[in-house]
Amino acid sequence: MDLERQDVKVLRRIAVKEALINELLAGRVSLLETAAQFRAMNAGRRDYALVMETSYPGVPDDERICRNVIGYAETCLEDAGDGRLKVRKLYDELAALKARGKLVIPGPALSVTASDDAEFE
Repeated sequence: MDLERQDVKVLRRIAVKEALINELLAGRVSLLETAAQFRAMNAGRRDYALVMETSYPGVPDDERICRNVIGYAETCLEDAGDGRLKVRKLYDELAALKARGKLVIPGPALSVTASDDAEFE
């Protein structure tokens, strides 16, 4: 795959993730809904599954994805005055889901061996 084509794919994935994070931060979707979209985008990508396992060792997949979403949101909020409050709210949402036993993200597992999702390629 040539470098220019790969760059376009990466930029497209970033744009989609940023749009999803904007919806989350605006309160139009929940953490689980956003996590489901992140999971769907990355299903079957062994490289992504490995990064997630390394970044969040000993954490179940659903929680890993939620933490990844929160980390992505945190990066997007670096310069926002209320960024810490918004990130805290997301961590509180994650904790509440875990406490209620409702931390289940619909969709395919990250470790699926299928090829990369063509929609985002």
